[in-house]
Amino acid sequence: MKKLLIAAFAILVAMSCGTQKQVSAPAAPEAPQSVQPRGNGERGGQRPPGQRGQRPSVDEVFKQDTNGDGKLSRDEVQGRMQRAFDRFDVNKDGFITREEFENAPRPERRQGPPPGGDF
Repeated sequence: MKKLLIAAFAILVAMSCGTQKQVSAPAAPEAPQSVQPRGNGERGGQRPPGQRGQRPSVDEVFKQDTNGDGKLSRDEVQGRMQRAFDRFDVNKDGFITREEFENAPRPERRQGPPPGGDF
């Protein structure tokens, strides 16, 4: 009788292991995300993720020229351009011209450690 109970218990355990389903809590619905255009002068001139780190084109930057005079004042620019305004305004007249922007030096990129881990 003892052997029969052990065998029955072993069969029940084996069956429950093979047919047991894992039950998890239902996933919470994701919050809807609004899609906003980027890279066209809106939202501070943010660029799509694949283009970050690249220098914006002159035309992209000059879309911020709201009064259409062909130059950018400190009040017209946003984001990084506003923080770096003085670097671009070479002649210190309070405006960035297309020529000043085109001739501005590119910022130096920070380099990580060399590949291979040999320092």
